[in-house]
Amino acid sequence: MDVVITGQDKPFIGALIWPSAAAMQTLGESPIAALTAVVKERLAAFNATAGGSSRRVGRFAIMTAPPSIDGGEITGKGYVNQRATLDRRADLVASLYAEPAPANVVTL
Repeated sequence: MDVVITGQDKPFIGALIWPSAAAMQTLGESPIAALTAVVKERLAAFNATAGGSSRRVGRFAIMTAPPSIDGGEITGKGYVNQRATLDRRADLVASLYAEPAPANVVTL
């Protein structure tokens, strides 16, 4: 459904991904695992042709909690407020850069 990009002043690009509820219904009994595999495969292919490290995604996480209107993550026009999401989910952003990466973070 949407992606929030992380990585300012970090060693690599990260991504926090909100899946589409409709798409999740098509992914069988383990939709998060299936989506994770698809995203990992596609980002690996993207990274193979992306050039330098500043253009490659190093890690990602699938977010299961929807964006919060009350938390300012969605604007009045329905767009994702990247800054509000990064601030509100600072712990998740930090987990993208933790060593070792936690279980909910996928390393590419």
